[in-house]
Amino acid sequence: MVLAWLLLAAVARLRLVPRARRGAWPLAVGLGALAVVLAALGPAGAAQLDQGVMTTADFDEYCAGTALLREGRAWDEGVPWPGKRSRLAGALAGLAARPLGIVDGMLASSLVGTLVLVAAAAAWATALGGRRAGAAALVAVAAMGPTLVLPRMVSFSGPLAAAGPLAAAAVAAALARPGRGRGALAAALVWLPVLVDLRGILWTAPLAVLIALRGPGRGWLLVFGPLAWLLGPVAHAPDALPLEVQAWQAADVRAFDAGSRPPEAFMQQGFVWGRSRLVDLPGTALRLLQLPRGEAGARAALDPHVLPGGPSWAWLLVALGGGAAGLWRLPGRRRWAALTVVPGILLWWLALRTDLAEPRLLVGAGPALAVALALGLGGRRRGGAGGPLLLLGLALVLLPWGRGLAWDAPWRPRVAAREGHIGRLLAAARGGRAEAGPLRQTCVAALEDDAAAGIPAGSRWLGPVRRIGTPPPGAGRPRGQMPRPR
Repeated sequence: MVLAWLLLAAVARLRLVPRARRGAWPLAVGLGALAVVLAALGPAGAAQLDQGVMTTADFDEYCAGTALLREGRAWDEGVPWPGKRSRLAGALAGLAARPLGIVDGMLASSLVGTLVLVAAAAAWATALGGRRAGAAALVAVAAMGPTLVLPRMVSFSGPLAAAGPLAAAAVAAALARPGRGRGALAAALVWLPVLVDLRGILWTAPLAVLIALRGPGRGWLLVFGPLAWLLGPVAHAPDALPLEVQAWQAADVRAFDAGSRPPEAFMQQGFVWGRSRLVDLPGTALRLLQLPRGEAGARAALDPHVLPGGPSWAWLLVALGGGAAGLWRLPGRRRWAALTVVPGILLWWLALRTDLAEPRLLVGAGPALAVALALGLGGRRRGGAGGPLLLLGLALVLLPWGRGLAWDAPWRPRVAAREGHIGRLLAAARGGRAEAGPLRQTCVAALEDDAAAGIPAGSRWLGPVRRIGTPPPGAGRPRGQMPRPR
């Protein structure tokens, strides 16, 4: 743990980046990202969780999707696929599950996603504010609790969280330093978020508009855009839940948990990338703006899986302050490029406003906040206060008396991992008990195959999720029954 923080501090102090060798900076970014992952696998990540890994109420969907991808049956006609999940989002988990098993396959996907997310945050800030800002972004994104939880998420969260920041970093680099290669890369990656998750349109749409208005990759958009549209049916199953339905569920989670259902028109007219008509997008945008919204913060008192709003709002305010302090120092072209942080900041704000302040959702927006903060701590400026500001940011994270942003600061909540859902299915696999529903049946069969192959249940990296053969009390609680406040 100490070694990881020392490595990260060394990167932040630019000792690994000789000024005469500009090519050393990507190596430093990679080492910094590796340091964050090492910290997350140690006490830093464990301090955020009641259990060793984080699962959700939808674990059966991730488990079944990983199993279908591992077996090559995900695209077979008639095979049930989770309606909210993209097949591309689980592709890495499916590949990793072949040698590692279902649970560790998903954890491997989350580990890779963490590396990409942290490296993208550093490259993003570097493109906007230089190497000093990139170093500050490494420290800031490592200080965020959701980042340190990501390698422990047994789901498709790794690719989902990394797709938006990766696309934003590519677009920022293309806008800040125009070039044919950077423009083509940005025009290709900008479609990645919507291919791994329909809700990724909140990243794809504004970033594509930025390229169309100011970027050097306008022509490439006309090449990669239709290609991404043709990949839509590959990523999203025929019975995928439309964007409006997923947004409706997120807008008022308590109503959804209580059994409410979206309007039938959402199912009939809803938008699915690659399967709907592009001319329907304005109607989709109008329906999204008119969604009812639940009371923000009401769910946090009932569900220990939701982060308290106070600290989450504090991160947003600190990031906005850092962005405002650093924006005026940027040249005109980089000011346009700084707009790439807007989707992530908007997603963070929406998560708080719609009562979805969960680590698995906030983690993908966190790099945008880290980049905005980094512009204030270490943005481009000859002389001035950039160095002292960076040292102040490091002190907040690394020094024992600067507990404000530290990974184990007292205000950080301990998140309940909802182990009951994975515990129930693991117990069913061990005991040969049948489960209702095709997705659960697929999941249990895959876990039984792992056991037959000698792969221990749970995770070999982070410890077994559950060693005993019976699920914990309340495991598999039906949706619509919120736990009582503690």
